[in-house]
Amino acid sequence: MHRTTPIKDWFISEWYEGYKVLDVKIVHRTELYAAVQSPKGDVFACVYLLRYSRGWHNFSYKSMDETCMPYYFKCPQSVLDKLTPTTNENANEWRKTCKENKTK
Repeated sequence: MHRTTPIKDWFISEWYEGYKVLDVKIVHRTELYAAVQSPKGDVFACVYLLRYSRGWHNFSYKSMDETCMPYYFKCPQSVLDKLTPTTNENANEWRKTCKENKTK
């Protein structure tokens, strides 16, 4: 049985029509990594930094995609495996660093 969380459900529901979320993983409760397929068919990575706090407004996030070269490199292999090739230098560098981070 596939287990999901409210944060994953929220993330999936936020995408525009035509985009498809192929995989979502949350690492250490503070980093969300996802493989998202665009209407054109290419698959790119998204990184969301998650923050939880007490009080009325208890959840916030910062969203980036791999072309921003986010300085977060704990992307799970299952997400990386779903990404399609890209010519974007930042995205390729980010992917390379994530893969190298796994071998350390």
